[in-house]
Amino acid sequence: MDIKTLVKSSWPVAVVCAVLFYAWGVFSPAEAAPFTLLVINPVVIVVVQLVYAARRGFMWPVLLYAPVLYIPLCFGWLYNSSALIYAAGYLLAGAIAQSIGAAIRRAR
Repeated sequence: MDIKTLVKSSWPVAVVCAVLFYAWGVFSPAEAAPFTLLVINPVVIVVVQLVYAARRGFMWPVLLYAPVLYIPLCFGWLYNSSALIYAAGYLLAGAIAQSIGAAIRRAR
């Protein structure tokens, strides 16, 4: 699959991740940050990656959307650098979800 086709098929994943990280982070109260980092972000990432992989199969470049869009928030804008470890967790959660989604796709 070439890069143009990949971007055309996966732009909704990037949009959902961007809205989740930036809009939710800006408009939610500061007290909700731990809940957002530990519950809301991983759940949304798992659902989005699962749906994508069930439709298109496992695509490793799509796994990078969540961490790449999240990392800029950790350098002073919304969170601090101690929240950087969550990027690895989001990558792992997305990989597991895409693996399950790809298995569902193969089973059909």
